[in-house]
Amino acid sequence: AVGAEFNIPEIAMMASRDHSMWFHSDFRMDEWMLYELESPRAGGARGLSLGKIYRRDGTLAVTCSQEGVIRLRKDMEAKTKSGPATSKQSNL
Repeated sequence: AVGAEFNIPEIAMMASRDHSMWFHSDFRMDEWMLYELESPRAGGARGLSLGKIYRRDGTLAVTCSQEGVIRLRKDMEAKTKSGPATSKQSNL
């Protein structure tokens, strides 16, 4: 997102892979609109979001989709792949 800043130390890179918008009806940007968003899939460093934008009268004006990618820092990838840390107790 343009101008968005995330202070998440584990993340090395975030990017939009592709996005689309389909315009179904006329609308005014200076009037109230409802944005409905769902994320039906996230995994493998990628995520999908689907959105619908409705006018005040309930008419569907726009449908949106976006796929994004997130890459962890290399040192965080190693921790994620090795799984949670376990502690061993000594029987001494």
